[in-house]
Amino acid sequence: MKAEDLSVSSRVQLSGVAQLQPRATDNCQISIVEPQRVVSIRHLPDRENAVRKVLAHENAPQVPTAGQFEGNDPFLLWRSPTEYLLITSSDKVADDCLAALPAAQNVLAYAVDLSAGYLVVELQGKGIADVLPRLLDASAIPQKPGRCTRARLAEIAVIAVRLADDRVWLVADQANDRYLLHWVSYAVQATAPRP
Repeated sequence: MKAEDLSVSSRVQLSGVAQLQPRATDNCQISIVEPQRVVSIRHLPDRENAVRKVLAHENAPQVPTAGQFEGNDPFLLWRSPTEYLLITSSDKVADDCLAALPAAQNVLAYAVDLSAGYLVVELQGKGIADVLPRLLDASAIPQKPGRCTRARLAEIAVIAVRLADDRVWLVADQANDRYLLHWVSYAVQATAPRP
């Protein structure tokens, strides 16, 4: 693999993922989106308003509806009726959200930093329409920008986020980084146009 095929951070390089060397094709580019902060925001079923107030005060995106996300760095992804993931490249946004919803002090709604435990892989290009069905069940592929779905990718949990028609993020547990990238690499190479 050439260095330009996969952009990686020092955290990913330390885990050895950079050595997997998934190759981009003319139809689909693969990159690891770094640096990213991932904050889980959770609340009791009847306490969504507490989260809404904090998000408004922090100028963060508002609570998305089921199967959707809001914003553009920071992104707020729907994960369940009582949990959202805030994904941002800004330490300040993540830290402010964590400070506003401290887990130890607030039992109605709280935020937990999961940054060290998540990996965000981006697929971009016109070929993702062919790549995604090799990775996800057809019913789990978000079809329109602004949509996200929880899905299984080769027996690991991912959140597929459709940022644009030709751009998708796969958000997964960092512990599965090698396995995930092997599957993504396989799918991209299997769908690459043959000369």
